[in-house]
Amino acid sequence: MRARSLLEAGMKPAEVAGIVGFADQAHLTRWFRRVTGATPAAYRNSVQDGGR
Repeated sequence: MRARSLLEAGMKPAEVAGIVGFADQAHLTRWFRRVTGATPAAYRNSVQDGGR
């Protein structure tokens, strides 16, 4: 949930990974995709584009 809120705020996935405690962006991406079905970048872009 914390990673999602940071991505929604416009932070880059690499920054989010460090803040929420993942070893690197790839580690965040694997877990984020498993939980949400989307990569962190795709999620951030969809939120910023208004879900289009």
